[in-house]
Amino acid sequence: MNSGRLIFSLIWVLTLNCTSLFAQSNKFDVPDSSKIRASIKNSWLKNDFSSIRGKPTEERKNEIGINYQIRLEENEEFFKIIVAPETLLDMEYVCENGIVNRTVGVYLEGSSGSWVLQRNKKTGKPEKITWYFNADSDVYLQIRPEDNRTVADMVVFKSFIARSVPVPSSFENFYTCSFRELYNWTARSIPWNKVVPVPGQYHSILQMAAVIHEAHSRMDYIEDSCYDEDGKLCRISTGKGFKIGSETNEDITAFYDNVKFNADTSNKKRLALSNAGFVKWVCDGLINPVEGKGTKISELLEETMEINKTGRKGILSQNYNLTFTLDWCRNLAARIMSLNNSRDVTWLTGGVDVTLNFFSCEITANGEIKNSSGYIKNTGYEISKVKPMMYALGVSEPGYFYLGAIKEVSKNKTETAFNNCAVFFPYFDDAGRFDCKVFEGGMEMSLESFVSRYPDSFVHLERCKSSDYFFPY
Repeated sequence: MNSGRLIFSLIWVLTLNCTSLFAQSNKFDVPDSSKIRASIKNSWLKNDFSSIRGKPTEERKNEIGINYQIRLEENEEFFKIIVAPETLLDMEYVCENGIVNRTVGVYLEGSSGSWVLQRNKKTGKPEKITWYFNADSDVYLQIRPEDNRTVADMVVFKSFIARSVPVPSSFENFYTCSFRELYNWTARSIPWNKVVPVPGQYHSILQMAAVIHEAHSRMDYIEDSCYDEDGKLCRISTGKGFKIGSETNEDITAFYDNVKFNADTSNKKRLALSNAGFVKWVCDGLINPVEGKGTKISELLEETMEINKTGRKGILSQNYNLTFTLDWCRNLAARIMSLNNSRDVTWLTGGVDVTLNFFSCEITANGEIKNSSGYIKNTGYEISKVKPMMYALGVSEPGYFYLGAIKEVSKNKTETAFNNCAVFFPYFDDAGRFDCKVFEGGMEMSLESFVSRYPDSFVHLERCKSSDYFFPY
């Protein structure tokens, strides 16, 4: 084979086969480079920039044989000394004889166990140490010198779950400390329990998402439609069946050949659902198998917040339901909570609203740090907070999925209303990597796609316990 004619397509299949290499004695199985860093403290970590710049990349092994690479990266303002463990990646090389599969070792800055020192290029002073301990490189811990103290930040997808937390050690001690020591120094001040998942707790989440994914191909979006407590297709606005098509006057309830609720998965009838109807369909898939009926439309439309009737919103609310999906999602979540608790609760008494304030501030697109608004009563969270919120909820509330009522701004930017809704299924795989399946009206999308779909909006979240006993009609 002529290696010069290889085309390196480098399809990155991040299976991270290095998991077995990372068996360590510390709490989170993070590979440790403390002995390596101690040996390069003077030659790399504290040396002046001009001397470091001329050094070639080095590779060393830690005490249990894990390969590490030490290298320099720089830009106009700062330089970084990266100490990264080897990660094995399955890659495909396209060559003249076809596709060749190979496992290669790479040294990624954001891999679990990577340690990065950033220093100012002009002054040489240290600015921060970034410690990657998670399967997701966007979740990491920073150590910074601040005035005459050392502080720590915990970052989750560009949002700070902890910011400027004092650490009882000098900054230079972090040049050579182990991850176990880092954890011991920050265990009481950093919310590790909200950023480090325990795998194996998400089976019912994935089971429900798989059932919904399979049913997607037979779903049609029909405005204002849902199935009532008996499985009859109805208008949400009237609770009655309806017709569609002015030319044929075709009865939509006949077209979709409604069937009563049942767990017969061989029935492949098409489904007619609006976004709200879809969320009800998901929740009824948990409720009907236990109670024999789904939720009543009239109960889901019960108001959950008061609007001043004399104000502008009050006048608008006389003609438009400004809180439609907020009421809908809250009341659905309360029904599931009642089922789980074996007693009737309301949205107000059942604790279904997600009102947690995990994040104090965030990193903007231009790298600046600004304060976060957090939860806003009867409004929810800024759309940009959905991903870090789902991560933190997935860790701290494993096995729960979330109904999201979307508060959108009108085209003229003068009014807001809850018109749409979606369902979120956050989970972590066996390697600890985060993902979240999002469904809106049966359509599956990524969190990133959902966020871009609703710019300048808010999402109000309701928690629901997932179950393997899920049989939507």
